[in-house]
Amino acid sequence: MSTTSEPVSPRTLPPPGGGKREIFWSLFGALACTALLVGLALFMVPDIANDWRVKNTAQPVAEGQVTKGRCSTRLVITTCDATLSMRGKAGPITREVDLLFLGVGGGDYTVNVLADPARPELITTDLGLDRLWNRTLTALVAGGILLLGAIAPILALLRRRRGVAGEG
Repeated sequence: MSTTSEPVSPRTLPPPGGGKREIFWSLFGALACTALLVGLALFMVPDIANDWRVKNTAQPVAEGQVTKGRCSTRLVITTCDATLSMRGKAGPITREVDLLFLGVGGGDYTVNVLADPARPELITTDLGLDRLWNRTLTALVAGGILLLGAIAPILALLRRRRGVAGEG
């Protein structure tokens, strides 16, 4: 019984430091996560901060109105955008609010316009104040995930580069 072995063809391995494609996708992913993190900060943080400022002092505004209000729910994420207006002592006050929170259900939301009498420019809604902790935790968790997504690929590339430099 004879055994014949066929010659083993050499296998090519990716370069130990990562190829250009790996570097590109790592940097692209980090940049995309950074852009989403900045967008999240611009979209959510100002409204959350304003609502925390007035959460204990906000009162219903009789002449307050919601214009262009819209909420939509996808899976468990609800986003609401609205333009709020009221008459202040110095004239009309208008403010756009953007809410993002987690929760099942969705559907139509009825909101009341609220404002702090000492700071009427921070006009808000009862929906925003009712979901304030939800919105805050959602922003913190989403921000943490995006921050990790922005930093992890860079750290992985640096770690791999150090490993290659140590081997050579």
